[in-house]
Amino acid sequence: MCRDFEKVMKSEFEMSAMGELSFFLGLQVVQKKDGIFIHQTKYVNDILERFKMTDAKSIAIPIPVNHQLGAVVDSDELADPRASHLSAVKRIFRYLKGRPKLGIWYPSKGDLDFVAYSDADYGGCNLMRKSTSGGCQFLRGRIVLWIQQQLRDYGLNFTNTPIMVDNESTISITNTPIEIKHHFIRDCAEKRLIHMVKVQSDYNYADLFTKAFDRSRFDFLLQANGMRNPE
Repeated sequence: MCRDFEKVMKSEFEMSAMGELSFFLGLQVVQKKDGIFIHQTKYVNDILERFKMTDAKSIAIPIPVNHQLGAVVDSDELADPRASHLSAVKRIFRYLKGRPKLGIWYPSKGDLDFVAYSDADYGGCNLMRKSTSGGCQFLRGRIVLWIQQQLRDYGLNFTNTPIMVDNESTISITNTPIEIKHHFIRDCAEKRLIHMVKVQSDYNYADLFTKAFDRSRFDFLLQANGMRNPE
């Protein structure tokens, strides 16, 4: 199948086969017998060198818990970065300096299950009091994009996908009749494409995309999302 695919691609595009994939669009790919490891070590090193931060002191988390970052509400400009934003970017670079080889491990074995996590940080923006939402999906226990429809194109039907949330009201809205006839989430639930499952906040892995945490919680969420250093 791989050779047939190669022939089809060569017939349609100007390209050549250079052996096993190891580098693609800034991603480094390490293929092993027990899985695939994807990381961006070269990109991290390049960007640190570009901004002269190769000698910067590393830190354990990219953003402090009690940060005051937010949009500039008294500005007429769409993009109006301030000194606080520059400091935040430098902090991210310092975090990358300490973990340049951090990546995602996709094991070759395991149950082919599909689970989603969702979280909303209600009113989390310090200045504008806007809410922030985030989500992540796991295929065979490792993080992926929302690909239920794409997987169906490949003949893999993951109907009734569990969505793990830590908010009882969200589950209630999904399972209770409401006035909005075509409410998207409830419609999906009625079609048994998804179902909502209550999960403790400590184990809602989507928290990583909506909030800032101390080092222990941050490291736990990284590990839960399949992030690791290469062995």
